[in-house]
Amino acid sequence: MRKLTSLILSAVLFISILSVFPASAAENFFKKDGFVYELEGEEARIVFYCGDSQKVEYPSEIDGHKVTKIGISEDEAAEEVILYEDQEKDYFTNNYSYTPNKEIKEVTIPDTVTYMSAYCFRNCKKLEKVQLGNSLTEIANEAFYHCSSLKSIEIPSGVKNIKNDAFADCVKLSSVTLSDTVENIGNGAFGNTAVKSINITKNVKSIGLWETDENFYDGHDTWKYVHAFEKAPVEKITVDSNNKTYSSKNGVLYNKKQTKLCWYPCEKSAKKFTVPKTVKSIDLFACVGSSKLTKVTFKTNKIKTINGCFSSCTALKTIKLPESVKRISGYAFYDCKKLASFTVSKNVAEIGINAFDGCSSLSKVKFSSKKSLKIAESAFSRCKKLKKVTVPKNVKKIEKRAFGYTYTLNKSDNPVYSKCKNFTIKGVKNSAAHKYAKKNKFKFIAI
Repeated sequence: MRKLTSLILSAVLFISILSVFPASAAENFFKKDGFVYELEGEEARIVFYCGDSQKVEYPSEIDGHKVTKIGISEDEAAEEVILYEDQEKDYFTNNYSYTPNKEIKEVTIPDTVTYMSAYCFRNCKKLEKVQLGNSLTEIANEAFYHCSSLKSIEIPSGVKNIKNDAFADCVKLSSVTLSDTVENIGNGAFGNTAVKSINITKNVKSIGLWETDENFYDGHDTWKYVHAFEKAPVEKITVDSNNKTYSSKNGVLYNKKQTKLCWYPCEKSAKKFTVPKTVKSIDLFACVGSSKLTKVTFKTNKIKTINGCFSSCTALKTIKLPESVKRISGYAFYDCKKLASFTVSKNVAEIGINAFDGCSSLSKVKFSSKKSLKIAESAFSRCKKLKKVTVPKNVKKIEKRAFGYTYTLNKSDNPVYSKCKNFTIKGVKNSAAHKYAKKNKFKFIAI
């Protein structure tokens, strides 16, 4: 009786699925053993599985047709086709989920499958085990997004690309094994997982690290996670010695020649870090979110820009920049809550927007720079312990709310600014500092 009821419900579901298609489209869809499929020439694309099994093994052949693809077609995705929905469940909606059965615990993909569409198993929260076929060449965008019970994944030989957010929000995913064929790891591919260590294999050419262009802050929310391992508790990263693009030293990621610092794992246990003398540049947000790093020193004197690389290093107390630095760009030390003092080195010509925003322990800023200097908007916002600052005459421009302001966020996440009480600026009369103090009605002491 139970089996008969299940068969009836399955039939009703399939009829419901097909009922939302135009008659011409419905004629192209078939069902067997819980798999809804369509034909593309002589080959079959399994659109999804709507049976009630928790262990699903996709067939290599269905009704005499070789199965080569899984998921929605690109044309259907472009048209935002809704295959089935009712008041209780959203079974198949573009950009949300292409798997009606959310009770699935195991999935096996056969070697005949060369393509698996985006969102295939999105939100399958009970999915614990996945075996991927060896003919896949990529893991599509959000293919396993929010599969919150998945604990491990082996990327098979043949896969070259792991696309954006492919395994993002798989919060129990702690073991990731990359094959030697992997070349690209997308933005947020393993964001918000439980990965603590990762080995970059020999053919990896690009990793979804933070974007490095100047337009990062305009529309940086294209993906939920930007860094490939953002919000993952990574402690160590190693690189195959035969990799031609990347290398690692003491668990830190560099380019091959170690002239660029690419990524300092956010949960690395070391409290002190010395940037090697070979390093000429640091990737945007390379050290972002480090919770244990307290002191940074530089052996190199070749770095010209400090971008957002130390943003949200919540334990950072001490850092002395090399004299080669000419620019401290936006968000460089954002939310470094334990940074108590800072010296602007002698060749710095610009301090960017929100560079020290949220440095709540910062009480002393010393300007050693002799260059014509610009201080951008909100550079020192929310520095609640910074009660006074001496600004030298070579500071030629101070933008709005650079000093002496704090803010809270309203319901729309927009900042609402207010002045810090008893804030004092010392500087040369008629200088940019004097004009800023006068305009904002801060106490000014001439020196």
